[in-house]
Amino acid sequence: MLVTGVPGAGKTLVGLNIATSNTGKTNDEYAVFLSGNGPLVDVLREALARDRVARIAGTTKAEALRSVEPMIQNIHHFRDESLKDFSKAPHERVVIFDEANVHGFAEHLKFMIQKKGAEKLQSI
Repeated sequence: MLVTGVPGAGKTLVGLNIATSNTGKTNDEYAVFLSGNGPLVDVLREALARDRVARIAGTTKAEALRSVEPMIQNIHHFRDESLKDFSKAPHERVVIFDEANVHGFAEHLKFMIQKKGAEKLQSI
């Protein structure tokens, strides 16, 4: 699925809704929201953690942060972690790229192949 629209149309909100509503329903169903905007990742994690603390009695802030971190990740960290071992596929079944066009997927792929030793990606 591809979601497009003008700035402020709610594309990020759509991605967050998909990531948070499709995580942990079953043991093997996970979604992740990826962004190259570090401050946005921090703000989203904080907001989701605060919401979780408010909605779930007895949840500590630390527990809430640990639970939302896998759902909202920095795209660069996700990429680097995924490149460490090609024999292990990421466990996420749904991956949402926030502003994928801005970050230039083709440039990321070229970077991974040339700089991160991901020669196996050339056959994709």
